[in-house]
Amino acid sequence: MKKLSEKKKVKILEICGGAGFWGSRGEGIKINEIESWRGVIIEEGLDGPIILNDFKVYRVRITEYGVPIDYEGNVGRWRIYYVRCTRDEINNLQSHILKGWYAHFWKGDKIIVVYCDKLFEIKRYDKSTWHEAVEHGEAQGIPENELDFPTD
Repeated sequence: MKKLSEKKKVKILEICGGAGFWGSRGEGIKINEIESWRGVIIEEGLDGPIILNDFKVYRVRITEYGVPIDYEGNVGRWRIYYVRCTRDEINNLQSHILKGWYAHFWKGDKIIVVYCDKLFEIKRYDKSTWHEAVEHGEAQGIPENELDFPTD
């Protein structure tokens, strides 16, 4: 069987919409190895929803009416997006997060917590590594019970 050049492999992936596998007999690469981070982004915590187009959304949850949406006492609904992404996409998101909000991402034993002004890398199963990230969120006015960084 003839080997494909890297350029041809990329072209095949583009033609297939970037999904699935290429190759045979287990020789291919899995596309989700490239987009290996999963995460949660709350739309109300962004300066605008356009940045969400940079992410591959695999689930959306809209809360019941009545959750706080700002520091003026207004309530509404949260639109929670569950996404897959690359590390570069995580880094690019930071400038779009509003003060008092965060997004978080996980892969294996790692969690990345992204605030508007700081990024923390913590261990998913070792809550002793979470202290600084939680403290930073509390300093921005986020209640401690919302700083639990849930993963699925």
